[in-house]
Amino acid sequence: MKFSAEDASRSDPHFVCKVFGVVIAADATTVNVPDTVGYAMPDEFGRFIAYIKEHTPDIGKAVLSTHVHNDLELAVANSLTAIQAGADHVECTINGIGERAGNASLEEIVMALRVRRDFWNADTRIDATQFYSTSRLIVQVTGVKNQPNGYHWRKRFRTRVRYTPVRRAYRTVRLMKL
Repeated sequence: MKFSAEDASRSDPHFVCKVFGVVIAADATTVNVPDTVGYAMPDEFGRFIAYIKEHTPDIGKAVLSTHVHNDLELAVANSLTAIQAGADHVECTINGIGERAGNASLEEIVMALRVRRDFWNADTRIDATQFYSTSRLIVQVTGVKNQPNGYHWRKRFRTRVRYTPVRRAYRTVRLMKL
């Protein structure tokens, strides 16, 4: 059973811990901390997750998950900070698609974890070579185009000079001009 505390990031952390403790005692296997309106700042969200991890009774019996929105363009940063603070799982979407300003972008989170594995000490089993085809399919089905790449990215793939630490094996982003 999964329990999600709607708008948790703007709630009292002590209260959220009490509620999570009760639902874990009732056999919840996942407790979710949403930033429902995309309001949280990364440092603040990280402290919130760390507090929950430290103060929720029996938190080790459940997966601590997050679900963040991108209203302030911080969904990926908040997701990564949550991982750093102890979250076991982050909910995200291809192309960051979601209501209002969207959700955390799966491909951005995965690549941040891969490129800076030394920093995050985390990874996934996600096959990054599938991002392009999946992104194209999502665009085709929904009609929602993903954000265009800027001049910096276009130039990077036309020249031998590399402006990014992303290894050649992961350079599928160059194909995402839709």
